[in-house]
Amino acid sequence: VGAQELQAREASRIIFQTEYDRGDFIARRPEAARRTATIPNSIDASWFDPAFRDANSPRSVSHLIFVGTLNRRKGLFVLLDALEMLLAEGRPLELEIVGSGPLEGAIRSSINERGFDSAVSLATDVPTALPRIAAADLLILPSLYDSFPNVLLEALHTGTPAVATRVGGVPEIIEREELLVPARDAGALAEAVRRLCDDAQAYRSAREYMSRRRAAFEFDWVGRFESELEG
Repeated sequence: VGAQELQAREASRIIFQTEYDRGDFIARRPEAARRTATIPNSIDASWFDPAFRDANSPRSVSHLIFVGTLNRRKGLFVLLDALEMLLAEGRPLELEIVGSGPLEGAIRSSINERGFDSAVSLATDVPTALPRIAAADLLILPSLYDSFPNVLLEALHTGTPAVATRVGGVPEIIEREELLVPARDAGALAEAVRRLCDDAQAYRSAREYMSRRRAAFEFDWVGRFESELEG
């Protein structure tokens, strides 16, 4: 018996992080639909240091940041392609990559081959990314697929504007269409960044949106989970 079949048959309550994941499960196990619920992750964990709440304050875009595992799923090579387009236009951008993973060597090689040594930095041993996210102008999440990336909650916590790919549960975290781009589309990613670089009002609006959107994820996760079990 497969794990999902066992869950669908035996579990009294099945909790998902996103409606995307819940819908996918129900499509395959419709008989379990009434026993499912969605509770997203919340900004209610020890690593969301209150000192960094709404700490982001830049007013223009020059310092980009990526935070995540260095693997194929996170789409870093698409981000490097987009950055190459933007740098070719003479834009004074720098990209900080924070994370480690199996593609570290390949990413370092790609940075060197593209001549990005002065524009891209790679930090692989960072205990907490919150201070770096708070200090950046724009967080980029170019995932090829993803369920519920916590780095977007960190961006909401700090108030840092973000551009992310429209995959998995990402649109349930960032609902603003102009901050979402198709996966694997370096041109669309470059255009989204370009717009925020060139339009100060759009950038300010993106930052204000992140601060407002944070409220949707400030809740007692344990309390909501217990309520679902009781219901």
